[in-house]
Amino acid sequence: MSAPNAAPNPELSALATAAANSGPDGAALSRFVERFYARVPQEDLALRPAEAWLAVARDMLAFAAGRAAGAPKLRLVNPETAPQGFGSSPTVLQIANDDMPFLVDSVSMALAERSIGIHLLVHPVIDGESLMHIEIDRQATEDFAGIQQAIEAALGDVRAAVAPLLESITQLTAQIRAYDRQIQHQLLPQYPIAQRLASALAGVGPLTALAVVLLIDDPARFRHSRDVGAYFGLVPKLDESGDATPQLRITKAGDPLGRRLLVSAAHYILHRGPDSALRRHGAALMQRGGPNARKRAVIAVARKLVVLLHRLWVTGAAYDPTRGLAPAA
Repeated sequence: MSAPNAAPNPELSALATAAANSGPDGAALSRFVERFYARVPQEDLALRPAEAWLAVARDMLAFAAGRAAGAPKLRLVNPETAPQGFGSSPTVLQIANDDMPFLVDSVSMALAERSIGIHLLVHPVIDGESLMHIEIDRQATEDFAGIQQAIEAALGDVRAAVAPLLESITQLTAQIRAYDRQIQHQLLPQYPIAQRLASALAGVGPLTALAVVLLIDDPARFRHSRDVGAYFGLVPKLDESGDATPQLRITKAGDPLGRRLLVSAAHYILHRGPDSALRRHGAALMQRGGPNARKRAVIAVARKLVVLLHRLWVTGAAYDPTRGLAPAA
């Protein structure tokens, strides 16, 4: 589901529909098209017919298939209408590589060093794989080997530079997953209420639920659930020095880790979570615009979230994500 602030791209939607209807592989191609062109501006997609964009996507999908992990795959071609299926005056450079930092910059510099201009760059990252479709100044086929050698050297330099970083990330990821398993299987079962809250709301994981339960400790401490937002420092300060009482930044009272976890959960709910009254509440606040509208919306969702968690804890009620939503017409 798109984030509530994401503008729809009718050109991409039409392209995905055309891909779905293009043949036996239409469903797979449509899914790939949606991800491959997700970051291409609508006005750029409108510059070419759907058939041309589909041919580029289909050719890239076939080119990247079967690439061995850890090894880049690179191809230069001066396309004709066949066999690629799309005509192009510029030369096309296709690259499939493990995703890592500095790839686009390094490839662009390698081309610039040979005074080769870039006309179009499509660069999605799909399932950890960096795909590049780059249209460059038309090159003679006898120059392809030198260009390919320069780009392969640039990609090799990037891999050598970031390999230690990637290894560290891999190790940290393994450690984090091990800790997640310990929390899920050893610690969470000791707190049934946290287990229930973690399973009730999308975006509230075991760590967030445990933090809320352990920091609140006794839900009866709060006469009203709405008071919990202030306990976690998620309510704004007030300036009462004059006639007006403008809202300032949040107080940031209470435990900073608990507050960060709630804000992280609010980000997920607002931008990636399923439809719910909580998500729509934040989306409505963002649509009001104004300075810091996005930050205010996230904080508001985090505050409303912890109030909701306390209420579910006290009442034992099941979470209804549609509560408060207007009925469908």
